[in-house]
Amino acid sequence: TLLGRTGQGYRVAFSPDGKLLAAVGTTGRVEWWSVADGRRVGSGDRPADIPQIDPLGVGFAPGGRVVAWARVESVGVAWEPATGKTLTPPVGQYGTIGDVA
Repeated sequence: TLLGRTGQGYRVAFSPDGKLLAAVGTTGRVEWWSVADGRRVGSGDRPADIPQIDPLGVGFAPGGRVVAWARVESVGVAWEPATGKTLTPPVGQYGTIGDVA
């Protein structure tokens, strides 16, 4: 159990300022918490247009935005869990995205 989260997790990341912690699970659900008090401050599922995923990571973009990425078959896809917005089209990137910064 991580800050009240249950189920299998996959990757975690701290925000650059160390104030938030985000985690992505095997289903693509992403949650993030305040490190100071353990309070969940956000969550989101994978976008509906991404049917089956192999989650590979989660991180923070400028402004504290949480971004997750996964492999859909052999294609890399990134999305913003708070809005459900797909940031990259699920075409064109073949192979594994191991990490982003």
